[in-house]
Amino acid sequence: MLATWVCTPVAFLILPAIILKQVMESGPARRAAVWGAAITVSGFIAVYALSRVSPYGREYSVLPAGEWPGAWVALAANAAGSLGWRGLILPAGLLVAVFAGAAGKVPWRDAGKVLPPLAGAAVYFLIIGTLFWVKGGGFPARYAIPTIAAIAGAAGLGLAPLVRLAGGRWATAVGGVLLALTVGLSAGIPSPSGVRAALDRTIGALTPEIDRERCDFVIGEYGRVWPAVFHARMALGRPVWGITHRAVPTRDAWKAALGPGSRLLAVGDPAEVERWRVSYRLPRMAVVRKVPGAAVLSPRGGI
Repeated sequence: MLATWVCTPVAFLILPAIILKQVMESGPARRAAVWGAAITVSGFIAVYALSRVSPYGREYSVLPAGEWPGAWVALAANAAGSLGWRGLILPAGLLVAVFAGAAGKVPWRDAGKVLPPLAGAAVYFLIIGTLFWVKGGGFPARYAIPTIAAIAGAAGLGLAPLVRLAGGRWATAVGGVLLALTVGLSAGIPSPSGVRAALDRTIGALTPEIDRERCDFVIGEYGRVWPAVFHARMALGRPVWGITHRAVPTRDAWKAALGPGSRLLAVGDPAEVERWRVSYRLPRMAVVRKVPGAAVLSPRGGI
């Protein structure tokens, strides 16, 4: 229930897994699954009902059915691109579990434990990929993380019986070493400089322009504004305000900072920039300069 309060779509992941587990189990395990389903549904309903009175509105509008296949392909491509070669580990683990069951090395009952998380992964992916909200952000890979995590869990459940057959503690130790090597090869040795370099590479493209043009505000598309604001504040050590969806909590502060000589960096579709200007009742803006991937604006005629 707590998970659905934090992120309502988690119910799309949990419920299918619970339902399939209920079908596969019996006795106390089935009763526990029923209670789990009831708690998850109640959490989903409560949060969805509260979202209807939220000042941000609802974020669960669905795309037209004709766009669904393309949306799923786009989300899957972005997820696969973010995983790289590491993504091969997930289907490999599942195939090993299937072959072990087919060869009689592992009871099918144990091998079948991979099915509930796989069901949850599939249903979550199919639903989340059809939302306008996900499309608005360009189908970023982060929305597929619950699906990836569920598939990884399924692979772990499938391999667990083989680990026991292979020698228990020794197999677990070898698996731990392989896991550490995989993380090290894919992400490198943990270091603050590595994290900073990754942030500069992934979300820091607009910071030089924000600094050069002395912009104190970034306005426009939600998915581009907040990463730019985060990086600019971190790198420049001064306030940089975001004006887009979810800027209401800081509105009094950034409106007080907005003056006749202020400069705003506009990112994304000009229609989206204008929508947020009107929504927050800002004065009309004049384009001061075009910069790569954005435009520098200033209030026309002052505030």
